[in-house]
Amino acid sequence: MLAPATDEPLEPIVWTPDMAVGIPEIDDEHATLVALYNDLVHALQRGASLFMNHSMMQSLLSYLSDHMDREEGYIRRHAFPDADAHFREHREVKVALRVLAAHPPDGEAAGPAARRLRGWVLHHILVSDRALFDHVRRSGGALSVPPASRGAHP
Repeated sequence: MLAPATDEPLEPIVWTPDMAVGIPEIDDEHATLVALYNDLVHALQRGASLFMNHSMMQSLLSYLSDHMDREEGYIRRHAFPDADAHFREHREVKVALRVLAAHPPDGEAAGPAARRLRGWVLHHILVSDRALFDHVRRSGGALSVPPASRGAHP
């Protein structure tokens, strides 16, 4: 689920090396995800609404879905013990983004939605994904990205 809205100003995410999970392909994908989010923020800061940026929302959702499919390949291959929680996070944000894309808030309501998305992106990279890829390394798993594995979750 998206993080609760805060009163903080709407700010882009600054990608820093300490955000890396240590798998270059995943780190590149995370950096791209951050860039897509930042594009949305910059559009909102220029006064555009989420409604006006429907294609931007769709691009973000599509990219995030593909990225999550790759992560889920790691989860399955390496028997990640928190798999259910990780899958649930993925499902919840996909649903939230689909709702935002289908019924985008306009005007001042767009800021809180974007701030909730920011909180989710940061938490997922810094906490959830870090735990996943720490497990992959501890399990001696290959550190290359498996192909996207579309399909039902266990």
